[in-house]
Amino acid sequence: METSIRLNNKKVDIGNLMLNYNYYGVDDTSPTVILEAGYGMGSEVWGDLVSELSTIVNVLVYDRAGIGKSEAGTKPHHSKQVVENLKTLLQIEEIKPPYLLVGHSIGGIHIRQFAYTYPELVSGLILVDSAHEDQNDLMVPHFSDDVQEMYYGQFVVEGGLADFNSSLNQVRSARRPLKDLPVHVLSAGVKDDYHSEKTYQIWMRLQDDLLSLSNNTKQVIAKKSNHFIQNHEPKLIVNSVRDILDQIREEGANE
Repeated sequence: METSIRLNNKKVDIGNLMLNYNYYGVDDTSPTVILEAGYGMGSEVWGDLVSELSTIVNVLVYDRAGIGKSEAGTKPHHSKQVVENLKTLLQIEEIKPPYLLVGHSIGGIHIRQFAYTYPELVSGLILVDSAHEDQNDLMVPHFSDDVQEMYYGQFVVEGGLADFNSSLNQVRSARRPLKDLPVHVLSAGVKDDYHSEKTYQIWMRLQDDLLSLSNNTKQVIAKKSNHFIQNHEPKLIVNSVRDILDQIREEGANE
């Protein structure tokens, strides 16, 4: 099936700022995969994954407020605002649900917040080495002083540390069972340089905790990947999308 690009590199006024996005359409009946990048990263971080996914499913990739070609605006950059910005974009551009949400790092927090806020619009979650609401409490204190300084010093691009902490607190407060929603947890199997053995073990325990988000979860350890699974093993993300699409279609056939 060849990709039909309906909208490409478009900016839309969502009322308080201009958001930049790309949309790749397969057909009118396909769910739309929405890719939510990590902190401070634009849509280009997904690389060739977009073109591969867009041969099988509708894909939306965008720059959050203050990133890439999107305006920063004057509102906060925490998860609740990210969700409302995205929801408004989808409504204005008439990109209909269901949405299969894929989130990397802090993007995983944002897509969970979306699913808690608008569960009726979401057909699945794919968490790509996702951030966890308890990482600042359980993991970061065990970083070396240099790594802690680097960690906290990174929050200058997309809002600040207060927005990041707000996002973690918001998803912690919103957390509740997602029933039978398909949730795939893709976790890095290669330890990044900033991790010690102890902090990596804590990170993996936090990844394991994400398996309790619904009654329909699956974990994949990306054995050749560090935090950026989309760069090292993008096929794992494609496979998860295919698996969840198959579930959606099977459930639809049985209704």
